[in-house]
Amino acid sequence: MSQITITPIGRRAFGAVVTDISLRDLSDADFETVNGAFLKYGFLVFPKQFVTKEESYAFGEHFGELEFGAWTPRASPRNRCTSPRSSYFGRLSATKPGTPIPPTSR
Repeated sequence: MSQITITPIGRRAFGAVVTDISLRDLSDADFETVNGAFLKYGFLVFPKQFVTKEESYAFGEHFGELEFGAWTPRASPRNRCTSPRSSYFGRLSATKPGTPIPPTSR
């Protein structure tokens, strides 16, 4: 287990900065420390962590199954999420309640 430093953010009611840790190769013991800090402070900041998208997913999976946000059909192709782990939350039809409108319709 490494010597992780957890510093509460100023005089705020919640939030902490976590340093002296590598999210790329997180041990079970280090995750328990991080999870305990998350439960205590509500959100955590990990400065200077340069992780890939896959490493970010691996870190998130320590907390359980991941859920991904919405992709909008109006987003530029450069900003669209192309990950196979992402999902599309489309609009619902006003004329056919509960029926999704395909992302290609305008």
